[in-house]
Amino acid sequence: MNHGKPANRVKPVNRVKPVRPRIAGVRRALRGRTLVVIMVAALAVPLGLTASAAASAAGPVSVVYDPGPTNRCWELVQEDDPNPLPALSPLQDSSGCAADADPTRDDTSCADFAYPDCPAWRLHTYDWDYTDDFGRTPGYDFQVTGGAPLTIAMDNDNAETADPCTLRETAFSYEYPSSSIRRKPDWSAYQLTDGDLTVSYDADIQQNGGFTCASEKRAILTTDLIYSVGSQTYVLSVVHFDPGHFTPIQQGGYYWWNNCDGGCRLTVPGQQLTAGADGTVTVDFTALLKQYAPYLGNADGTLPANAQLTAIQIVASNKGSDTSTRLTNVAVNLTPTG
Repeated sequence: MNHGKPANRVKPVNRVKPVRPRIAGVRRALRGRTLVVIMVAALAVPLGLTASAAASAAGPVSVVYDPGPTNRCWELVQEDDPNPLPALSPLQDSSGCAADADPTRDDTSCADFAYPDCPAWRLHTYDWDYTDDFGRTPGYDFQVTGGAPLTIAMDNDNAETADPCTLRETAFSYEYPSSSIRRKPDWSAYQLTDGDLTVSYDADIQQNGGFTCASEKRAILTTDLIYSVGSQTYVLSVVHFDPGHFTPIQQGGYYWWNNCDGGCRLTVPGQQLTAGADGTVTVDFTALLKQYAPYLGNADGTLPANAQLTAIQIVASNKGSDTSTRLTNVAVNLTPTG
């Protein structure tokens, strides 16, 4: 893995022709990516209100089925698992899926969950074994508690591993148009040009101890926007917690950029969280896409054409460090323009 390269997780699914590509390959290409934890102040579409009815109303529209999240309808994904469709995850809960029941939300790619139900959101781990390393230190842990909304707790304890300079991650994710992310009334996927995209959240993150990797002091939290243009995957990662200053900010105002080699991937600084304190983060991704357009393949400063919204992720990314993160009130809203 190269210093500073962000890792991303993407699993776009086409309901008409289900596809479930491995996330790890894309993530390896982006491995230096920061971890971002997003808790959103939710402006959700009321239960029973269709996307078309919401779109006709003034103001932001939720583009995820379960903002908050509120319902226990989730599974754990080990992104680097060698099996393309592993057996049932040891961590999943479908007890709340009925609240998000919608035949257009499910597809056959969810056969490893509880088809026809698909998880409304996912938890991810990278470079941890999702059975052997779960609930341990060193290791990782997830806890889902509370009611409406739920609170997601993530522990990512990498400081005392035998190879602490290996990147290890935990994440919360809304993904797959037709599973986590709504489609428009005509069944087309949301495009970044459909309106102003904002992600908000409440978060609490703290580092437990110091750093044990001399080459890179990484204990970061990021909000990631993942989108696709044709066959190319694009990732914009926003860093909200970086106590070790994992890499210097470059002249262009970013941490890392892949020069748009095989799809643009960019990691930038954002609103900062204070360690151990409750905070609210709001990320205006549309404004960031315009600000950093030259680094995202759009030298004229416009939004990328035909850019399909694929995933929003909150990631804790660690090298030689231990962090604990809590997220709640996650919202992904689109304010229609034009």
